[in-house]
Amino acid sequence: LSGSSFGVTKALQSTRPAPTVKEMLVETMEYTIEEARDRLSGIVNGGFIPESINELYEYLRERSFSIETRINKITGDAANYLIDMTTQRSIPAAQVDPMLSRENMLKLWLQSQLKEQIGRDTPAKAFDSWSGMSWTRDSIESKFGYTVEKNQGYFGRVIGVVSDDPAETRQIISECKRRNIDIIVPRDNNGTGQPVAGLPILARNKSMKAELVDRGLKYSVLAEKFGDGMIEHYSKMADNSNATNPDKLAATEISLERFNSMFLNQDSSVQAPQEDGFGFGISIEEKDAVVKVANDGQLIAWDRSSDSEIPTAVEGLPYGEYERLDARGVLSGYITVDDDARVSHYDINHREIPKSLPMVDRDELQAFKLHQAPSSSI
Repeated sequence: LSGSSFGVTKALQSTRPAPTVKEMLVETMEYTIEEARDRLSGIVNGGFIPESINELYEYLRERSFSIETRINKITGDAANYLIDMTTQRSIPAAQVDPMLSRENMLKLWLQSQLKEQIGRDTPAKAFDSWSGMSWTRDSIESKFGYTVEKNQGYFGRVIGVVSDDPAETRQIISECKRRNIDIIVPRDNNGTGQPVAGLPILARNKSMKAELVDRGLKYSVLAEKFGDGMIEHYSKMADNSNATNPDKLAATEISLERFNSMFLNQDSSVQAPQEDGFGFGISIEEKDAVVKVANDGQLIAWDRSSDSEIPTAVEGLPYGEYERLDARGVLSGYITVDDDARVSHYDINHREIPKSLPMVDRDELQAFKLHQAPSSSI
């Protein structure tokens, strides 16, 4: 492995005249990217092509890297970051290699889930019919499935199943909206746009267009193979009051507590084994969680017991109050995370701090920019 500075020392040891702050930050980033590429040369030169998300995680761990997804709080855009496990410094993963981008890792993750369902068969052969697709998912208790929206198939994380009781379906949809969870809801094509009973509802940020996961999952291909569209198939089942809907029997009620555990705290089903995950959910059991404020103002969820970062946005912490520490680790106040994932700041005397007040001293910020690698804050 290279030096523990993750590129910073090399950038600062130049013998030429002192660079400007802008030049130094650009130069440091370039050295950092090249160092990461060198350590991950197998990925960069194509010598290592992982067959599963677990295999990729193991490759990164062997080279002292972890990876996480960070969400831009303003735009909602998500991007993966490589984290040096020694120094905890981070760098946009896609700048090291496109394979490490969030889209590509999501694709690899979903391909692993599909392979668990169908092995090495083709999707059309493995599923045989739209109902067979549901039976396969339910038989192995998989939380990943297929749905359709406006004649586009999607494969991803199932968070609910459309009920034949409209009130129950509205409850699921309204709860997702309240949690700011963008969902893919299968609706009929008869002009009413009503959700179709029996079909899965997917979390959009944990799903992809089906043909990107596997070309055999393309909706038009499966519709031709199965002799009918997915919406039409389930609509006919719903119209037949004497038919037994296997998805209905498998559906479970979505409660507020379940939503909390699925989207705010932890969800082990979307993690790679023995890994904290990369933005799809984490486990923070037995962690002494606090919030650190970096010199650039970035809020970092921190485990005080292990003195390491918890790979989640602060908004992803469980409901409650947390100590807020400055960059030196000194208590500077408190934050609260409510059950809508909103964060509020308080001073050391528990007086609320208006959102317009700065959290970082400008002199400290300037000193940080002069002596540190560029921040990964988004």
